Amino acid sequence: SLVGVAEAVAGAWLVRRVAGDPVDFSDVQRTLAFILVVTVTTLAAGALVAVPFAGPQFAGDFTENLQAVWIANLLGTVIVAPLLLTFGRLGFAPAGRDSGLPPPQAASTLAAFATLAAVLMAVFLRPIGELRLPIDVPYLVYPALLWVVAIGGTRRVTLAILLTVVFQTVATLEGLGPFAPVAGPAFARAYEVQTFLGLVVLPVLLVSATLLQLRRAGRALADGEQRYRAFVANSSEIIFRAEVVPPVPVSLPPTEQAERISTLEFVELWED
Repeated sequence: SLVGVAEAVAGAWLVRRVAGDPVDFSDVQRTLAFILVVTVTTLAAGALVAVPFAGPQFAGDFTENLQAVWIANLLGTVIVAPLLLTFGRLGFAPAGRDSGLPPPQAASTLAAFATLAAVLMAVFLRPIGELRLPIDVPYLVYPALLWVVAIGGTRRVTLAILLTVVFQTVATLEGLGPFAPVAGPAFARAYEVQTFLGLVVLPVLLVSATLLQLRRAGRALADGEQRYRAFVANSSEIIFRAEVVPPVPVSLPPTEQAERISTLEFVELWED
């Protein structure tokens, strides 16, 4: 529809302006900016256009209809867009570096996804019955998802999210999934489906971005230390290091740094 096209264009423009181009889901600030932008654009489109000018299917309570339209559009965007943007930027090559980090071993990736698939099939793809089982808890998928997050890589994380959503959606449409004897099926109402998807997608994206950003910063620090050690070890020049009190800010121009150093007292002086 024209509303969907306008929403997509406005959202893409705002994401590019706010979250940067390309969107990096291994960066916490950019991931938060992306979530904020799609939240605002989907809410505005639903409140200003989709619900007020919709047909008879949206007759009734405005707030309830807005919630249904907004959350559906929001979840659709945060599920599909990260997957497309990540694979579009990084490609499909399994040996390629993801988010500036070395790729993990293929065995760990296969084990994590095999475990996730087994949990999803056990929890969702079974007939609903009166017997209460320990696996009648949809959030059992979290440990398997967190295993994928711990391995690292935005491609793996977005693919794991999509896999979880597909299993849950198929289960809901086919009348399968978790069941409680008192409350009935876990996803009997639309907002229950939306709540589950929201609590899976958004936290997993943010936790993944946080871990990847910390790992990248740690790797950059380790690489810098290694380069410094290699420079000192392989240098043919005499290197002197000195500590001065008070310290001289390195942000000053070189000439002013030299003037300040010439007037300060050297506390320690040693030679490498």
